[in-house]
Amino acid sequence: MTAGVVGLVTLIAGALFCFRGGAALRALLAVWGGFVGFVLGAEVAASVTGQPPFTGPGGWIGALLGALFLGSLAYAFYALAVVLSVGSMGFSLGALLAAILGAPDPWAGVIGLAAAIGLAVVALATELPRLLLTVFAAVVGAVAMVGALLLLFGRLGVGQLTPGGVWDAVAASPWWAAAVVVLAVLGTIVQSRRPAVADQRWGPRASRTPGAPPRTPEGH
Repeated sequence: MTAGVVGLVTLIAGALFCFRGGAALRALLAVWGGFVGFVLGAEVAASVTGQPPFTGPGGWIGALLGALFLGSLAYAFYALAVVLSVGSMGFSLGALLAAILGAPDPWAGVIGLAAAIGLAVVALATELPRLLLTVFAAVVGAVAMVGALLLLFGRLGVGQLTPGGVWDAVAASPWWAAAVVVLAVLGTIVQSRRPAVADQRWGPRASRTPGAPPRTPEGH
């Protein structure tokens, strides 16, 4: 029951980010923020109660509270949503790189955190280009989807649904590795072929009414 619920939530969140991460960013980043809060809340509850994640009511309560908190913040503050999303992508990619290099768990966390901070700083300084965000979204969504499938098929436990755990399972099978690559490529292609959405960079001032002509400087 627990594995099925967590796997389904992960699969839906991963699919949304893989195939629609470049459009409707505000709503989807709120979903992603809720998913990040869901996982973090469960981890915090596990550290407080001393039980594995999602094994008791405390874990589920912590997960739901974390999802509501970060999801609400991500929807209310678009800049925070961008930083949260890019930071979580950086953490996942950094942790995966550490796992590929065979780094021990403490260093994997440090590398993931450094990548998260680095990408968050880049996002704040340069307003990360849409294409790069689309590719990252497709890759992270593909990894999440494959991790969810591994969980649903019994290849992973709930406690192994981490970047390192997913990578170990993917590395053991060329079919799962191919699935990650195919999903990431398909996600990037699908998002790239969609009409570009209005540039919602850092708040309501960056958007305008659809179909309205671009603004021109006064006096021209």
